[in-house]
Amino acid sequence: MENRRSDSYAEFTWFLQSGGSPEPQVQQELIGSINHSVSLAALTSVFILALGLVAALTLSEWWGFAWVLSELCFMSLRVSLQYRFKRYGDPGVLLRICRVSSLWSMTTGLALLMCIMSGDVMLMILASNLIFAMIGGMSSVLMGVPRLYQLLILAVAGPTIIFGLTQESEEWMPVLSVAIALYLMAMILIARKQHRLLRGKIEAEYHNRQLLNIDPLTNLANRRRLRSVLAGLQTVTGRRTTVFYLDLDGFKSVNDTQGHDAGDTVLKEVARRLLRLNRDCDLVCRLGGDEFLVLVEGLSLNQAEAKAQTMVAALREPYETGEGEQAVIGVSIGVASVPDNSRTAEPLITLADEALYAAKNSGKNTYRFSQACPD
Repeated sequence: MENRRSDSYAEFTWFLQSGGSPEPQVQQELIGSINHSVSLAALTSVFILALGLVAALTLSEWWGFAWVLSELCFMSLRVSLQYRFKRYGDPGVLLRICRVSSLWSMTTGLALLMCIMSGDVMLMILASNLIFAMIGGMSSVLMGVPRLYQLLILAVAGPTIIFGLTQESEEWMPVLSVAIALYLMAMILIARKQHRLLRGKIEAEYHNRQLLNIDPLTNLANRRRLRSVLAGLQTVTGRRTTVFYLDLDGFKSVNDTQGHDAGDTVLKEVARRLLRLNRDCDLVCRLGGDEFLVLVEGLSLNQAEAKAQTMVAALREPYETGEGEQAVIGVSIGVASVPDNSRTAEPLITLADEALYAAKNSGKNTYRFSQACPD
């Protein structure tokens, strides 16, 4: 579902982006902040329908009846789409909501202009008030996507503003147009400020979540991130998930003889080497101290053995610790996998840890596979 969500968000138009190239996750949350209240959509349409009925019955013009029919269609479509999105959370539905809302705003803007042009005082007052209300209401609903907000309110208020500024026979029309234009610009500025505050809050929360899942020394994933990934893994027939549990051999002597700064340098280089040896989709973690873990999906038994051999060889290469000094360490690795050693991913760390001790007892600088069998 997460991959489908990311793919759908990537297809959104320019109007649904907030600008400034935020992190994709931040952009998704900004788009997801749009208020998709079914009751709000229905209530807005009810007010517009009421005005449309008044216009149709008062003027007996074709456009009044056409407006009522189109609003009934838009109302049913918008409410249906927003209900589906609220229930299922499908981003593809969200995209359709935004497209329908754009067409709805254009239709509403033209119909409100027709009310103002009708010369009927009651319709003119109701239409003007509705324009102001929609400009203000949309700012709170769409603060996460300011470009879309500007598009919709320009579609609603633009026709009236342009028409009013071109009228000379009716003195009050330019005044009304200027008032709407000033209010529109003020609400755009307020909406932008609200957007910056919302975006700052979402970015801060996103970075805090990132920090909670990252080891500060090596920038690898930490235990918390590992637990989250393991909890989300599902056992799939024929798909292998392999855990490599690594413990550095001889690392303590580096700290004792060269100091903790040299030890930190070694740990950072171990992290870099592990990242180079694994794919971007593999999870490389530092569990704490000199313990690391690599989680890989899709490896056969032979591939897992080859990877373990490669990691043992790579981590035994000398480490530059500064001022011409070097450190030489080794690594012991315990390996466990689904479905070979367990039916679920949860016990893999324990099984790999047990295999790690077997590697330590075998003379270190080697690897061992778990001998456990699925229950």
